[in-house]
Amino acid sequence: MKFPGGKNLGGTYHAIISQIPPHPIFIEPFAGSAAIRRLMKPSPRSILIDLDRAALDAIRDLVDERTEILHEDALAWLRRKGPHLPPGAVIYADPPYHPATCEGWRQYKHRLTEAQHGELLDLLLACPCRVLLSGYDSPLYAKRLAAWRVVRWPQI
Repeated sequence: MKFPGGKNLGGTYHAIISQIPPHPIFIEPFAGSAAIRRLMKPSPRSILIDLDRAALDAIRDLVDERTEILHEDALAWLRRKGPHLPPGAVIYADPPYHPATCEGWRQYKHRLTEAQHGELLDLLLACPCRVLLSGYDSPLYAKRLAAWRVVRWPQI
């Protein structure tokens, strides 16, 4: 399944999955093709969130019954639910890339503005659980997440 910024390539999804600690709940707030959820060992409970109904329809039959699929705005969901997640949960956020880092921004059906990226970082930083975030280097992310551990690998 191809999707802008998709993580279906072997080196990509392996690198990400290897960073995910054991967890009772796995949350992908920008599900897209849900490559990480589909290719990792199933979690006791998973939540996939996306605004793109077609993307969600495409993955519906590719995940098991432990996976809840929500057609919803990820930022709204994180505002409501993020502060109340259990500490053992894991969020894997792969948002539409920051406008300053993505020449192919027109490929995304739904994009985030600079302000929305800032809000996303606020919401993720407020979550009491572990958070993994994919993206390209940008001044906003570098400044706001300076204390975070960063794992880099080459991408085409």
